[in-house]
Amino acid sequence: MSKTRFLGYWIVSHDEDSALEAVRMAGLPLLLMGFNLLGLAILFLSLVPTFGPAILGLLGTAIACIIIAFRLREGHAAWVPIVALLFGAYIIVNVAFTWLGATIAAAPSGALIATQWIIPLICLILVSAGIRGWLWLRSNGVKRSF
Repeated sequence: MSKTRFLGYWIVSHDEDSALEAVRMAGLPLLLMGFNLLGLAILFLSLVPTFGPAILGLLGTAIACIIIAFRLREGHAAWVPIVALLFGAYIIVNVAFTWLGATIAAAPSGALIATQWIIPLICLILVSAGIRGWLWLRSNGVKRSF
């Protein structure tokens, strides 16, 4: 069993089992991203059905995120760097939307901004722990597969 800190989200990688647990938990943010993209594709389909290629791209990306998340859950640790890149893009989009919302609304409430960032920050903790687990596996010569 692994030792956890920070409300149980941060997984310390000190052996192979804890590193694999961190890798598995790094799939959770990707699953969330996949479902968010799926919802966005459905929203675009209902609002502007003429955006066919964009909707197909969103659907393809959403399905790929969900499949990779389940591959991570099975312990295929080679996906973790790709997850980190995708989640980095997700954070950049969240920052852009937060800034856009702050410019549209004259004075957004601090509580509103804080509630928009609770889930992404927890996901950031999970992805960071997954990267550390992947690094532990790599440095100790444990086989990582796709």
